[in-house]
Amino acid sequence: MHTRNVNTAAQASPERWGKNRPDDVVTQQRALFTQLAGVWNLQLTLEAEAQEVCRLLRALADNAFSVAVMEDSRIHPLTARQVIQYWLDAKKLAVHLYAGMGAGAWECVRNKLEEDIAFARELLQLNPAEDA
Repeated sequence: MHTRNVNTAAQASPERWGKNRPDDVVTQQRALFTQLAGVWNLQLTLEAEAQEVCRLLRALADNAFSVAVMEDSRIHPLTARQVIQYWLDAKKLAVHLYAGMGAGAWECVRNKLEEDIAFARELLQLNPAEDA
């Protein structure tokens, strides 16, 4: 690869990701995961704890989806492993620390994420990318 190509690729990267660069999202995921681990220590009411766990799980899911790439030929969107790993580990943590409430919150957020993916897929089918 010529230096000219490397320079062009490096310049296109910030435009490609905008505000949601994968490294930034990984940092956000790590912070959200840490917050999820500490909710039990906040001594909230059960209702407030459930809302906070659900809010954090939803934020983890939204971050994972924000950097996902939807393709018509794939069932699931593509995303960086480091980003999605925090979402998957959040399920284990939620179930371990918050038992049934954590499992229910994770399942609720997972269902919403599936709806978001289905909606994005429908939009993709309505507005297919034009060949250059």
